[in-house]
Amino acid sequence: QNSDSGWFSEHFPASADRAKDTRPHNETCVTADMVDIAAMLAENGYPDYWDHVERYVRNYLAASQLKMAGPFEALYRRVNSGKDPATVEKGLADAKAQWTGAFPGLVRMNDLVIGSTETLTLDMEGCCNWGGSRAVGRACAGVVTAKGASFHVNMAFDADTSQCQVISSLPVQGQVTVIPKVEGDFHLRPPAWAPRMKVRAYRDGALVAARWVGAYVRFAGAKAGQRLDITYPLAHFVQSITIFGTGKPYDFKLEWLGNTVVGLEPRGEYLPLYQDRREILTAAGLQSLL
Repeated sequence: QNSDSGWFSEHFPASADRAKDTRPHNETCVTADMVDIAAMLAENGYPDYWDHVERYVRNYLAASQLKMAGPFEALYRRVNSGKDPATVEKGLADAKAQWTGAFPGLVRMNDLVIGSTETLTLDMEGCCNWGGSRAVGRACAGVVTAKGASFHVNMAFDADTSQCQVISSLPVQGQVTVIPKVEGDFHLRPPAWAPRMKVRAYRDGALVAARWVGAYVRFAGAKAGQRLDITYPLAHFVQSITIFGTGKPYDFKLEWLGNTVVGLEPRGEYLPLYQDRREILTAAGLQSLL
């Protein structure tokens, strides 16, 4: 009852007939807890789990964070058509002021809205808004970790720390650039699924041998101001999953480019998720597989 995108069922009981008692929506608090668990595993000897952290943040959390304009505004006006115009405008203004950037509580796999046509709900809960923020902060803290003069760049998120600047070319290109601010050994981690024989390392633009230390490419004795790069090909594929809820299965197809969901079918009906990511494929020179 979960997805690699960071969607986890809000309720999955320990019963013999689970299909009748699971729910077709997740809870953001659960995703936040899974970010914490994955980060702790990664920090304690299992660095492949940084990919889980990156996927959960890059997909579910980024896609569900509320943007109270465009599609939301159109849906709000449609649902409230026929009501007093002044009341509708005040409600819309209040929603934008209070919710922009917030994280919802319950979200379907493909839609921010839960419920039916008669009971459309954009679920907001204090714990989940805080949980989503906590998860993003946990991921930010894990982009670069340090021990003495040894620095590990664990995920491909843009970051500017006291040790280095990290510049990500994702989601369009598999490339991470690091500009050290201090001297030391820098370790850059490509995704666990990247074929090692296709990972390339560059120092100040010159191709160098990729020196592997565990899951990382090591740049020994890097100087402040140098440019360190690794590149790797992005996997592009479609993943089929089935979740259960309210007594029936729901089938979905997720299109991935590396650790980024770039498409999801079937499309959500009200505030669909991931439908604004087609330009990523265009920028990468690829066609959709869905």
